[in-house]
Amino acid sequence: MPWYYRTSFKFGPGRVTFSKSGISYSVGTKDARLTTGPRGTYVTISTHGLRYRQRFVEPSHHHNGPVVPSDKYTEPLVHTITSGSIDRLTDNNSRAFVDELNKKSNRISYFKWFCIAPALLFILFVFSYFSQESKKDEKIDYFVKIDPTGHAEIKQRPDAKGKNIAVATADQQFSIVDMSDKAWNKIRYADTIGFISKRAAIIDSTKTIVRTYSRFETDERSLISVILIGSAFFTWLGIGLYKQDKARLTVEIYYEIDANIQGIYDRFLANFGEIQESQRVWQYLHAESTTDYKRNAGAGNLITRVPVKRISGDYKPAKFFHTNIPIPNLKLKNTDLYFFPERLIIKRDGKFAAIFYNHLSIESDERIFIEDGSVPSDARVVGHTWRFLNKNGSPDRRFNNNRQLTKCLYTHYQLSSPTGLNEVITTSKQSAFDNFAQMVRTIGQFQNAQQKGNR
Repeated sequence: MPWYYRTSFKFGPGRVTFSKSGISYSVGTKDARLTTGPRGTYVTISTHGLRYRQRFVEPSHHHNGPVVPSDKYTEPLVHTITSGSIDRLTDNNSRAFVDELNKKSNRISYFKWFCIAPALLFILFVFSYFSQESKKDEKIDYFVKIDPTGHAEIKQRPDAKGKNIAVATADQQFSIVDMSDKAWNKIRYADTIGFISKRAAIIDSTKTIVRTYSRFETDERSLISVILIGSAFFTWLGIGLYKQDKARLTVEIYYEIDANIQGIYDRFLANFGEIQESQRVWQYLHAESTTDYKRNAGAGNLITRVPVKRISGDYKPAKFFHTNIPIPNLKLKNTDLYFFPERLIIKRDGKFAAIFYNHLSIESDERIFIEDGSVPSDARVVGHTWRFLNKNGSPDRRFNNNRQLTKCLYTHYQLSSPTGLNEVITTSKQSAFDNFAQMVRTIGQFQNAQQKGNR
């Protein structure tokens, strides 16, 4: 039978309790208590034989990675399933080949640094210069201002004996309607027209900018000339530097392929293409074991994974890389894998490594994956479980958000080498990479046989 113990003692204003589940602390009275412990924080109220308990802080469970493996992730991603240093991955048979690749890839591009960069600076200069103000339209408004030392009478007509409309005080100002008369200024006062003697008023004005013009609008001919000259110069410069880059950075690998070899390589490409038929392909970044099966849907391992970024039947490892055959490619997080006829090329951070197939291992097995996201249509469903479950596999009713999850059988592939390659991919379609992996093993066995025959 299961064992059980519980003991408590008073400590400060509350009580400390030791039990099988851990240590908890509570404060309050017999009828109302606040308790915190490994099961969370909750309040308990008892009255008239009734007991009410409400948890308002869930217990904390610390783990790295998702509780149930999922495509839903946030940066930064934990990335522990990864190959060693790119400088150490190359096997001895590929050293000269990789040295040539790295030598070419480490050279700067004349076209980028001495054409593209200056062209961008030129465009920035042209835009900055021609966006400057070159012309503006101004509007001048005249008005009458009363002398600060006195006042002026506003007449109904331009006559000193005319009827007064009002008396303007010092510093008042009025819009001018007409100032052609030698003795009187015709002004606007409120909603009517009046007259002020020029001897009692000062003429002033204000300037208002109506519109400004940039050099784009006023120097169109100069702009067109600069654009044409600049375009011609950088086109000429770019063509010359691009040709130099092509001569300096080109890597050429050409294979002599007869009809028999062509048939084998066509099968090599077709087998690689089978992975593209898998609806989902993931890369594993991190895996760790867990014993907290109750809150991890019964999973024994927690997995962090991301979709493989690119699966291509022909993708070259560099811009100026030329070959006469298609090169299959898998683009992983921070790493590219290129499957040549005789070896695997690895590219990371602009550096290359290479491994002959007789040093490459692709091991596969089938693994059950608890899927908390959408289930791929080509996945083989082998059962269901619950997000939170009891020891007997039934759902834990204490959790309101307890969803049913799907168990899928995926194929798991590990690519490794004695030099430190370690990458893991998984396909939703079963055995999607099996034929290609077997062909790589066959090529590796042929390479081993050749090496033994050459000794």
